[in-house]
Amino acid sequence: MNILKALDQLEKIEMRIGHLYEWFSENLKDDPEAAAFFYRMSIDESAHANLVKYQRRLVSRNMKLFGSLEIDLDGVQKEIARVEAILSGEPLPAEAAVKIALEIENSAAETHYRSAIEKAESGIANLLGSLNFLDCKHVGVFEAFAAGRGYSFAPANVKISEIHAGPPLKAPEAAGGEQSEISGEMLEKIEHYHKWIETMDFYEILGVKDYASDEQIRHAFRLRAIEFHPDKHMHIAEDTRQKLSAIFACMTNAYATLMSPDKRNEYNNTRSRRTRH
Repeated sequence: MNILKALDQLEKIEMRIGHLYEWFSENLKDDPEAAAFFYRMSIDESAHANLVKYQRRLVSRNMKLFGSLEIDLDGVQKEIARVEAILSGEPLPAEAAVKIALEIENSAAETHYRSAIEKAESGIANLLGSLNFLDCKHVGVFEAFAAGRGYSFAPANVKISEIHAGPPLKAPEAAGGEQSEISGEMLEKIEHYHKWIETMDFYEILGVKDYASDEQIRHAFRLRAIEFHPDKHMHIAEDTRQKLSAIFACMTNAYATLMSPDKRNEYNNTRSRRTRH
């Protein structure tokens, strides 16, 4: 299969899953914990899509270096259609939303990536391996959330602590306050963002749409600050702290720009011209 077509479909499914989780979040406002949980997961999915987008840009510059990519295109398209059908339907309660999300994450990990990794060129295999790993992590986080709420479909042996693989659901102030031990997954996120953040635009950095309101931008930045502020992590190597500082500086710059009407307007104009060219 043409590799650009395959990557386009992978980016599309990651984006649509992100939109689905954001939609769940918006429809669960009466359940603040579930709403915050799904909003956090939607940001993660946007990051996954950005990873695919960046790889697609690299491939487009020299396709001869990458060859073809075999994915279960029918499976991906069926999953996209399923997500679209859910988005066009009635809002769902939290339990049903979590169950659907678990099914989707399991499908992504099993069907979309694992079979393709074995046949892919090394650079693409690394990308697919990362996406597969992140989807498997999402499965654990959703299972932990389901177990914490006592949902009947939650595995009996899941660790409730898995739910804190991302930002806390009820967060303290972004800077200052109590420090926390850094997890292995957080170290992986730091490496990911440090590698890719300079290729992302300000909306992608904060995980919001380009039409986001000030309140949505403020909320997104708060979540990012809780997760990436250097002062929130203790017992980390100096190079990791420097990476966190660089990441948070980019996030702060994005936030300051988008929260200023004049700066945001200027940035949008520059962004629009760059997109046209």
